[in-house]
Amino acid sequence: MVQDVLGDSELAQRIDTIKTDLADQDLRNELLKTVLTRYTELQMLSFDASKQKNSEINTSASEVELKKFNLEELKQFNGQTGKPAYLAFEGKVYDVTDSSSWQGGDHKGAHQAGKDLTEAIKIAPHNKEVFSKVKQIGNLV
Repeated sequence: MVQDVLGDSELAQRIDTIKTDLADQDLRNELLKTVLTRYTELQMLSFDASKQKNSEINTSASEVELKKFNLEELKQFNGQTGKPAYLAFEGKVYDVTDSSSWQGGDHKGAHQAGKDLTEAIKIAPHNKEVFSKVKQIGNLV
């Protein structure tokens, strides 16, 4: 039905994998999480396509324009309810959504996504080199 009405086979496939024996509220929560995750992915794909098109018009192929985030915008990407998990460090915004250390936007109970962690990293058991393993997607303004 989702495939026929919305034309989104990926969303339809994900909905098909949700357990149907869940309690009503749990089923609603899983459906909401699945739809929000897909919606966010599509937003990012749309943003990336728009960014690519603008980049091709305004910059050379070697220059990549990064999205600008303010703290309020960054808060939206907390890794909860299917949203991506982004964090800022030293003015750069990183996507930690797929990191096993950032499940649900939480880093070992010590840090949450959607925030500027510049000061927090100073007392962390690791240093800023951990960001070399994470994709920068923007800048904090």
